[in-house]
Amino acid sequence: SSVTGIALPFPPQESQATAMSGTTALPARRSQPRRGRSQAASVSVVALLSLAALAALAWWPTADGAERESAAFVEGVSSDLTARQRALRSTASRQLDSGLRAVAPETLEESALPEAAASAFDPWRAALAGVTALCCALVLISGVPTDFAQTRLGPQPVWAGTMSRGDRVNRDPVSLLQLALPLEETLGSKQVETVRNLQINIEKVRDAVRIRLWSNGISNAEAAKSLIESKRQALLKPVEAGRQAQATEVINRLEAEIPNMIGELQKGSNAGAFTDSDAELSDQVFASVKKCQNLVGDLEELMVPTGYKASIPKEILAELDPTIPLLHGRAVVEFVFKHGPDSPPNAKYAIDATIYDEAKLEIVVDGWSTPITAGNFLDLIKRGFYNGMPVQRADGFVVQTGDPGKEFDNGFMQDGKVRHIPLEVALIDKKQALYNETLDEAKMVGTPIKLPFSADGTIAMGREELEDDSASSQFFLFLFESDMTPAGKNFLDGRYSTFGYTTNGERFLRQIKQGDIVKSATIVKGEDNLEKRN
Repeated sequence: SSVTGIALPFPPQESQATAMSGTTALPARRSQPRRGRSQAASVSVVALLSLAALAALAWWPTADGAERESAAFVEGVSSDLTARQRALRSTASRQLDSGLRAVAPETLEESALPEAAASAFDPWRAALAGVTALCCALVLISGVPTDFAQTRLGPQPVWAGTMSRGDRVNRDPVSLLQLALPLEETLGSKQVETVRNLQINIEKVRDAVRIRLWSNGISNAEAAKSLIESKRQALLKPVEAGRQAQATEVINRLEAEIPNMIGELQKGSNAGAFTDSDAELSDQVFASVKKCQNLVGDLEELMVPTGYKASIPKEILAELDPTIPLLHGRAVVEFVFKHGPDSPPNAKYAIDATIYDEAKLEIVVDGWSTPITAGNFLDLIKRGFYNGMPVQRADGFVVQTGDPGKEFDNGFMQDGKVRHIPLEVALIDKKQALYNETLDEAKMVGTPIKLPFSADGTIAMGREELEDDSASSQFFLFLFESDMTPAGKNFLDGRYSTFGYTTNGERFLRQIKQGDIVKSATIVKGEDNLEKRN
């Protein structure tokens, strides 16, 4: 088939959640049990079971213990045995010869029980059980990662330095976009270490407040404040001379906002858990964190060298349709969705009990990472290509649109043929993306990419399964699901051209249904970063 779509690496299944007529029938997401236990809870259960087993092992009689207990039974019986007791004694003696334990509790005198029990205890096994118990306790205290569960109890923590690798996954689109900025590859890790540490401290404030560790949040906020005060010059050093005044203003605004955040954190630490005051203060802290996070992002963008352009191989540009512009920098676009004609009457969207007639998404498109893919997308928006387009797939895994139908060969047609773009995968610490092949094909499995599929609203181009360079106009918005795409094991990374994230309105994504309509798609900011090539 010449139809574009998301090619998933397992056989298609019959499902109602397939693309509409004219699109590739994509397999529905496999039904998997949701894991409600946290990682810590899983470790606790395993630790308790291990302790119980070890305790039983320490106290359970060995073969020698069985013999000693049987001997205690045989020797401890009174000399004036009844006929039944003599018969049992004879049976016990025979069992000793075969190494079996004699079980005749009704014939044991009370004075023999303590001796038998004591003889069954092995001090070496008890010592082993104690050491193992200590190790289990250390695991519980330190929170050593395990594979017993994919998620932790409560909100997922976001760590600026981990991306989507390891046991933690960064699900924050703003943080992911900041980490994708071409700073390390242009300025060097040492130059930007201070601002990256500032970013981490700000994000840790939010993570702490999510689980109501107010004191930790205060410590991280104070660390951020101290870093600005003591390393202001280190923050300004990577910024070019012509942008120093802008960077200084951003730092001043950040320095003024952090004390407000600390004040809210201190109030929160005194609020009762699960109270209205607790919820209100946490919302205020989150708003302050978002403001600080955006300011840090502004500072980081000012560090990107003026006129920076991602490197594109000459042979790629030579084969690229000349009508496709390149995006050098970033742009913000807005998509507005409305319910389709087949939706129930008076269908609405809702978030936190607020009703909306339309679902508005704000998406940041990253041309520093993927200049061709981002440029093609903005060009189609400028042409009004997506306006009035139905959603062809919405199954809880992706929201996909951009297919004009079979009469247009399922892509954007120009001069009688479909306009295609190459597969473009941005890699961390690389000035040039990977083109024309997936990470698997390039034998680079495990190489971290700049824009991983680890956040709701990750935007990527759909393509044919066996044709890497077959993307045209179809795109999809990814819905993160830890069971399908666990941290560090995401089978989509490096297989599709990701080129941005949904930064506002992502909570609408799970409410958008197949058949809903793209009411409008517009460029809000960054159109001037487009470079025309014809």
